[in-house]
Amino acid sequence: MTKERPVRLKTWAEVKSLDDCVGEGEARVIKWVLSRISPQNLCPFLQREGEVFYYCGVLVPPEKRDDDELSPLNPKFLGRVNYAELQLWCAGGRERYEKCIYYQNHQRIREVAAET
Repeated sequence: MTKERPVRLKTWAEVKSLDDCVGEGEARVIKWVLSRISPQNLCPFLQREGEVFYYCGVLVPPEKRDDDELSPLNPKFLGRVNYAELQLWCAGGRERYEKCIYYQNHQRIREVAAET
């Protein structure tokens, strides 16, 4: 039986970029998924910060996208997309991301704004 080594999480004092918030195993899965997906199949709201940190652009107001403070209250950190969400919704093609609740809410807001 192989003994797994424990994963030590970084403290916010040790975090130098949002990529540091993504574990090695999760980073490998994210890279693998995205290497097999055509860019046309990605949700148009999926945003990347660094190499492997992805967040939902719908959840981060445009005026907050330049916030570079590394903290648990960073808007991009709060809008983080983990590898499971990435596979299920964001990189699953138009049929999938259009079913995402964040995508649907954004579209409804745009429709209401256009009506007024």
